[in-house]
Amino acid sequence: MFLFHRVILTCLQAGLMCKDPGTENVPPDDFTLKLLNELRRVSIFTEEIIELTKKAVSYVQTSGQPPSKVASKGDKIVMWAMEDEDSYPMNDVLTQNTDIPVNISSFLFRSLQKQGTLETNLALLVTRLTDNIYWWRTSDIRSDFISISLNQHFQHKINAVTELTTPLDFKVKLNKDVESVTVTGITTQLDPNMTELDLELTLNIHRIDCPSRSLTSIKFNFPPTNASLRASIFSYT
Repeated sequence: MFLFHRVILTCLQAGLMCKDPGTENVPPDDFTLKLLNELRRVSIFTEEIIELTKKAVSYVQTSGQPPSKVASKGDKIVMWAMEDEDSYPMNDVLTQNTDIPVNISSFLFRSLQKQGTLETNLALLVTRLTDNIYWWRTSDIRSDFISISLNQHFQHKINAVTELTTPLDFKVKLNKDVESVTVTGITTQLDPNMTELDLELTLNIHRIDCPSRSLTSIKFNFPPTNASLRASIFSYT
């Protein structure tokens, strides 16, 4: 059964890869209305297929089982389905399966328990995509996409959880499409008797301009000596 789902996701991923590079990140005004509508329909159909496949995976998942995982070739699209029970609560399920990019705190789990009855189980569906299905739109998003569906199961009824007392935690992987830059320089121990102006002129100052919703990491490389460095990092918005 899961092999069939894997084939569907792999075929869907292959369809997403069949895109004209000349249309990527092109301003919408440069598209004809007909092409823009066709691209939009393809993306909507892709979203619907993902939702239907996700539901199909959930139908074969029973409470208390380890999470079911279905992925396309190369893990471009990955789905997880899980349903807890009294002896295997949802927060324990997520703690034991760290590859699932979602976490539910103990406080949130207890509040969700209070919303249901003793026989109510929590069901969680998670989808991760590494490619943007709306790739033809100009976007500065540089990360994975995570879709989360949280439901309460009672007998044969399924109710979507639409309100949370505290947020869900989820992790997204940033795309490393920017090369690192190495900055070299020499600094010396400053004389504390120097004037304030001389101290400011002697300091090495570097400025990093970061795009919105980006991650910047700084790594210091020292020569093989007992050298030390005092650095101050300021962030301005």
